[in-house]
Amino acid sequence: MIALIFLFRLCKNYGSVIKWLVQLSVSCGLILGALVAHAGLFTLEPSSAFTDQGVSPVPSIELKNRIGSEAFENVIVDPGKSGLEQLSQVAQAAIKKYPKSGLAHEVLGTVLFYSHDLDGALTEFKQAAQLDPEQDGPWTKLGIVQMELEQVDAAESSLKKALELKPLNRVANQRLGLLYEFQKKDVQAIQYLKKGLIDTGNQYLGVAPNLAQLLNRQNSYVEAIEYLAPRAPLSLADASVQSILATSYLGAGEYANANQRFMRALELQPDTREYLLGLAISQRKNKEFDAAETTLKKLASKFPNWGSVYIELGDLALASGRLAEAEAAFATAVAKGARRASIDYKFANYYLEKKQPEEAIKRLRGGIAAGQAQPRTYTMLAELERAQNNLDAGLATLLDGTKKFPKNGLLQFRLGSELAALRRYEEALPYLARANQLHPLTPDILRAYSLVQSKLGKTAEAALTAKQLYLARGEQTPEALLYATLLQQDKQYSEAELTYKKILATESDNVVALNNLAALFAEQGKLDEAEKNARKANQLLPENAQLMDTLGWVLYQQKHYREASELLAQAAKIAPSSAIIHYHAGVIFTATGKQSAAKVFLEKALELDTKSYWVADAQKRLERL
Repeated sequence: MIALIFLFRLCKNYGSVIKWLVQLSVSCGLILGALVAHAGLFTLEPSSAFTDQGVSPVPSIELKNRIGSEAFENVIVDPGKSGLEQLSQVAQAAIKKYPKSGLAHEVLGTVLFYSHDLDGALTEFKQAAQLDPEQDGPWTKLGIVQMELEQVDAAESSLKKALELKPLNRVANQRLGLLYEFQKKDVQAIQYLKKGLIDTGNQYLGVAPNLAQLLNRQNSYVEAIEYLAPRAPLSLADASVQSILATSYLGAGEYANANQRFMRALELQPDTREYLLGLAISQRKNKEFDAAETTLKKLASKFPNWGSVYIELGDLALASGRLAEAEAAFATAVAKGARRASIDYKFANYYLEKKQPEEAIKRLRGGIAAGQAQPRTYTMLAELERAQNNLDAGLATLLDGTKKFPKNGLLQFRLGSELAALRRYEEALPYLARANQLHPLTPDILRAYSLVQSKLGKTAEAALTAKQLYLARGEQTPEALLYATLLQQDKQYSEAELTYKKILATESDNVVALNNLAALFAEQGKLDEAEKNARKANQLLPENAQLMDTLGWVLYQQKHYREASELLAQAAKIAPSSAIIHYHAGVIFTATGKQSAAKVFLEKALELDTKSYWVADAQKRLERL
């Protein structure tokens, strides 16, 4: 009696997804290192390649409505190598009988893959995808084989094609996530790995460790715990997975849980230095200083030349307030390869915790003078100097940092942002441009860059930068509003209107979009549409001066002077420091013939602002009054 068989059968009652059962072990397909999970392009066991590594332990092959499907109905073959040979014969016979059967090529490609003939599998899956381009299965398998052959770009294209056909194809999502992890494209990897875990259940581990590791890198420790902890009980006999979860707990400040998980990892792989170090850190963070010291002594005795041990010994001494001991431990770490700048940073943080900023500044300046600084030395020192109300010193520090590390985008960004905050936009622009070159598509940089471009009147460039931000952030509402506003400034009215309407299609009560769209319509003379949007914004958020100003100005253009003057008078009371509102009120009261009130509003507007575009008009109106 055969215990397990290869089996194809046509299912007539539902979606007709037929699973090919194989007698092979299922592996999770992860290559996990100490404290770090690495996605390998290669699958250690072929049995996991076409599956989603646990939920469906066998590959899916769609038979329904495919040419040649009858050749595989009720096919029974032996397990193992002989079964692969039998199934190969069945598939080859089907290809001869049905030369246009993508299904037959898909089956033959699968057999060749399990037989470790990757080149042969590649040829068959290409043929299957060409013959059945609307089937996601061949594209998925083609992408996987291309990954195994390190044809990364082709693999990405094939897997994306599979996901166009079936967006929730778990295998394709998982493999594309692993591919992006391999390429260090963490944001994309996280996106696809999450999709690859949808509806898998807590009994499924699969790519969850890879996802948690990536989330750890993003400092999204709580989210990492949410994904991994339910799937990785303490009983799980995988030290690497336990260490990834321990790192998540450590980052989230759950030090007792981190301690427990590092202990479990050490049970599974005793004396692993990274696990011992993680345990010592979690003990220190949990204020178990004696236990941490015991762990570190053990670590130092086993790995006396590992600089990280002495770094942690120094951290432990600092946590206990033993400065001389900390200096000694850190000196040993430096002698074994640690950077002095990192030590200075630790001491600076210690002094800040003790509310001794002058000592922190002294320590950081000493490191810079000794030529041992890192980029973060400059950013931290600049922050401290600014906190001491020494803005010029802070700017000078950041400028020195950009000269020392011209390819560090963070320093360029920080200097540009500081200058922009001081309204020194011309000076800020080149630093933000450089930061954007060094770190393209970084949201914070793009946001600051677009705003500075806008302030300098470079409206077209600002809108283009905002579009990059909008797309990089997945078309989120805050970025959509910025993009639309800058389009509006550049008088790209059609695109701005489309963007505002896109926001309102999902958030009909977004008062910013309603208000700005009203202003946009007013600029184009579409006053009825402008009034409609402005009134809705005012109803949603009454007594808001800016919203009242927009509606009042639209009503003025419609010559509804009475209601407009009432709104602007109230808006001026709510926002007494808004020059534009006082200017609008002055204009409207001039139209109503109330010259004394108009004079008061216009004089106040000019008192508040002497540089805006409307200033000349306000002065002329005052002269006429």
